[in-house]
Amino acid sequence: LDAFHGFQEKRLIERVPLEAFAQNDPSEAPRSADIIPAMRRHFDVEVMPFGMLLSYEVLLGIIRNFDPADADDNALLDRLMELDRAAERSGQADTLFANIVARPRDPNAAISVLLPGAVPDFPPVLASCPAPAVTPGTVAGIDGWLVAEAADLTIRLCHLQACLGVRTGVLELGVYRGKYLALLAALHADAGLPVVGVDMFIERIGQPIPPEHVPYFIGQITDAVQEAVPGSPAPVILAASTASLDAAALHAHCPAGYSLVSVDAGHEVGDVMHDLALAASVLSSGGIVALDDAFGAGLPGVTEGLFRFLTEAGDGEGGLAAFAFCANKLFLCRPAMHATYLAYANWLLTAPDAPPYAAEAARQSRALTS
Repeated sequence: LDAFHGFQEKRLIERVPLEAFAQNDPSEAPRSADIIPAMRRHFDVEVMPFGMLLSYEVLLGIIRNFDPADADDNALLDRLMELDRAAERSGQADTLFANIVARPRDPNAAISVLLPGAVPDFPPVLASCPAPAVTPGTVAGIDGWLVAEAADLTIRLCHLQACLGVRTGVLELGVYRGKYLALLAALHADAGLPVVGVDMFIERIGQPIPPEHVPYFIGQITDAVQEAVPGSPAPVILAASTASLDAAALHAHCPAGYSLVSVDAGHEVGDVMHDLALAASVLSSGGIVALDDAFGAGLPGVTEGLFRFLTEAGDGEGGLAAFAFCANKLFLCRPAMHATYLAYANWLLTAPDAPPYAAEAARQSRALTS
C-alpha cells in the first residue's frame, strides 16, 4: 500500500516528470552525476556503495509495510537487494547511495584550492583537470576583434578556474558579433549554466541599426556561439543598455553568478564605472572580470573610468583588483582572490611552457630592473 498515492496497491513504477521537480524543488540532485568526477580532480576518492538502485524506487512509499521480525518480509527484501547487486555488477544501474572518503593528494595544495587568497603550487593544480581543447583558432572564423594573446591568456585563466572549482555562467557586456562570447562559451561548455550577452544593438561602426534588424544580429551571435560549441543551447542575448540592468536582472538568468564577465560596452567614463560595478555585483566566488580596451590611447574614457571605479569601490566586497594585462584586456578579480591570480600571472611568466608573449614580458621586466 503506497503511502504516497492514497494507500493504493503499488503495481507500477513511473519516472517522475522533470516538470514536477521544476515546480516543487529545482535543487533536487542537479548534476549529481558530476559530484564524484569533480571530487576526483582534487582528491584521491574511495567510493563504498551501499546499494539502493532498483530497490529505492520499488520500496518508495511502501517500506513501512515490511516487518523486520517477519522472515518472509526479510526474505523478500534480501531477494530485492540481490537483484540490486546483480544490476550493479552488470552495469545496468548505478548505486544511488555511497560512503565516500576523499583524501587530499597534497594537503597544502588542497588548502590552496579551498581557501580564497591562498597561493597553490600551480603545476599539480593545473594537472588536476584536463586542459581545454579550445584555442584562439576555435573562434578565428567569427567576425570581431580578439587579439590572439588575450584569447590565449583567457583560455589559461579559465583552465585554472576549472581546476580550482570555479565554474558558473559567463557574461559579456557589449557583445558585438559574439567572438569573445563564443570563446567563453566554448571554455565553459561543461558548466551547464547559461551564456549571457548584452548589447544595445543601436549601431555598427557608426552605422545605425534599425530596430527590425536586431533579431538578425542576435541570430549572428547565436550562430557564432553554436559554431564554437556545436549542439550547445542558444545563448541568452539581451538587447538592452547596461545602464538599464542591475544585478537582479542578470542573476535571473544565472542565479549562481558568473565566473567570467567581459566588459566591453560603453567606453565613456560613466559607462565603464557602471559596468565594472555591475560586473562585480554578479561575479561568483573566484570569478574574473576582463576589461576590454584598458590603457588604450584612443579610448581614454575606459582608463579614467577604471581608475575612478577602483578608487571609489576600494578593496571591499564590491571592489576589484587587477592582476594581469595582455594585449588590450585587463583582468581583475575580487580582492580576496588577488594573491592567487597574481601569483599565477607571475608563475606563467617563467613556466616551462610559457607562451611567447609571457616570455617576452618576463624579458622586458628583467631589462627594466637590471
